[in-house]
Amino acid sequence: MQQSFDWISLEDKADSLSIGDRCEYRDYSRDFGRSPRQFPPFPTMGTASSMSTVPSADSIPMRSSRSSSPPAPKQQLFSTNTGPKKCISGGWAKDAPKQPLSAPDNKHLKKESLAIFKLIQGYMGDRKSKVPLDQQALNLCELGISKQECTDEILAQLMQQLTDNERPDSVRRGWELLAIVLNFVSPSEKQASLLSEFIDRNSEKIFDRPEVAVSHFAQQCAKRLSKSHIRPKPSLAAVQEARVHIFNPPQFSASLLDLMEMQSERFPRFQLPWIEVTLIDLLYESGARRTEGLFRVPADPDQLMTTRARLDMFVVPVVHDAHVPAGLLKLWLRQLPEPLIPHAFYHRALSSSENPAEVSRLVQVLPNINQLVLAKLVSCLQDLSRDEVVVHTKMDASNLAMVMAPNVL
Repeated sequence: MQQSFDWISLEDKADSLSIGDRCEYRDYSRDFGRSPRQFPPFPTMGTASSMSTVPSADSIPMRSSRSSSPPAPKQQLFSTNTGPKKCISGGWAKDAPKQPLSAPDNKHLKKESLAIFKLIQGYMGDRKSKVPLDQQALNLCELGISKQECTDEILAQLMQQLTDNERPDSVRRGWELLAIVLNFVSPSEKQASLLSEFIDRNSEKIFDRPEVAVSHFAQQCAKRLSKSHIRPKPSLAAVQEARVHIFNPPQFSASLLDLMEMQSERFPRFQLPWIEVTLIDLLYESGARRTEGLFRVPADPDQLMTTRARLDMFVVPVVHDAHVPAGLLKLWLRQLPEPLIPHAFYHRALSSSENPAEVSRLVQVLPNINQLVLAKLVSCLQDLSRDEVVVHTKMDASNLAMVMAPNVL
């Protein structure tokens, strides 16, 4: 195991890429659209983090509108190869469907279909209910994760109730519920295709009406539908968080490119994600260089949750325990949809761990934003692996590598 991170310093100029590297990069860059470039210099703490005061997040007004785009032909909206279109009357309905919309021939789904319709009506305000909205959403999500066929039926009924709906508040709640549900469940391939078409038809702002920003809801639903990582388990707190994140996207679990887009108006000159720079700043401000067991000792869960919530709002929290930003830095890296070292390079990264030159060549073929984020992280770890720091933290280069590697691969 290496005893220092100096050998991976990004200030070393690597030779030009080999033919094999160029071929591998050419294949990988189809997804990222990046061109190969020399490994960037380390971003310094002075140039990458000038955020002693950070503006709080601007609130986005909750506009409301009915489903925006012109209604599509009814048989196309819900049609499948098995012919459910014959069993669906069309758009918004006051009464429950006589048979499941997603699988008309499935008699076992009929009872769940009725329960699903009542929950959707209750959340959208089309039926009186004494059950709190969050609890109704939770009940629906739990029903969805119990059976794949229930997930498909929930999505089919939501699409129906959002079509030709004349009540703006009902439309707003319906899109909100769809976004919440998609945070916890994944539809079947057939239902995902139908839902994707429905979302696409509602994603253009030009069709928005004054009351509801349908296009924003649709775009958020599209992002949640496309996520391939494991969905969280539904709970009341998770449902509330999923709803808040519709208009305030989280820093955690967002891709690097999404993070850069989210912060582009607040910090247009930043080349690094604000969340990474802020967490590393908080590490040092809270005494990381004198904290024993840094990155190894877990932080208080309540402090983690509170600090994470403030960071999601682009607010710099006050932190006195270095274990909190250390734990959140690992969590942020771990929750990236695509690891910092992408899956395509996993085996190559492992095989080249003892070869500094090969590691440098590997890093050069990563997307530019991945290179910058990795450079910032390695710079921090190099500093924390100094002998005068290890005396206090008891975390040398080997220990740091052991706790950080699973979060970047």
